[in-house]
Amino acid sequence: MKNKLHNQIKVLSYITSTDRFRLLFLMLIILALYAAIVLGIAKDNFFDSILLPFEFYIFNIFMFALLFLNTLNTCTIFNKNFSFYIMRLKNKANYIKELFKTTIVLNLFFFLLFFIFYFVILIFFKPCNFNIYSYQNYGISNFVYTIFYMGRYIVLSILIMLISASIYIILKEKITMITSAIFMVGFMLPLQSTSLGSSFTIIPWNYFLSLSYSSFMTEVIFSILFMFILGLIVYIMYKISLKSKKMVIT
Repeated sequence: MKNKLHNQIKVLSYITSTDRFRLLFLMLIILALYAAIVLGIAKDNFFDSILLPFEFYIFNIFMFALLFLNTLNTCTIFNKNFSFYIMRLKNKANYIKELFKTTIVLNLFFFLLFFIFYFVILIFFKPCNFNIYSYQNYGISNFVYTIFYMGRYIVLSILIMLISASIYIILKEKITMITSAIFMVGFMLPLQSTSLGSSFTIIPWNYFLSLSYSSFMTEVIFSILFMFILGLIVYIMYKISLKSKKMVIT
């Protein structure tokens, strides 16, 4: 167990020390500057300043571009530079699980870095008030909704990155890049309405935009249902990955 943890830390340390990750880190700082100075500064309330960038389609395009690149970089390095470690995993199931775990950890680390820089920049450039008020017609505070929205944002993002990692295992790098680009283009598709009422949608981009539901509980239930659907897709992709001939453990 101790040796396994040591190997996992070694993999994570290596990936985060590469030039590609450093470049992604630099781009993340630039995105944090854009989110704080250009977008977040438009709101007086601190919690509104957090929500605004993550509900804006241009910001989401850049954020997901970095997440997809981070995931692709993780998969590529794990596959090409750790053949000795992969052989110790003995079978495809262990390989896929380790790749999934590495993808989750590195993308969570990516989010953590972004929030650190974003909050520091936002507070430095703009004095914000921390007033808590009732959010829309939801019967909850803006603080509670911000926690919910950001939690959903991160969970959905991680699930989408796991799907991307699965595509890499099954179809390799070029197809992964194409599917990632298609997903990002989806943020530019026009929405017919900013209000969904009581209608459930499987359109993923809607969950990364500012939309109104009939109630907060409705939004929570629909969000959980969509997470379940994405989780089911991840499971199906995992099963397909096990049968992929692209990856051979020897």
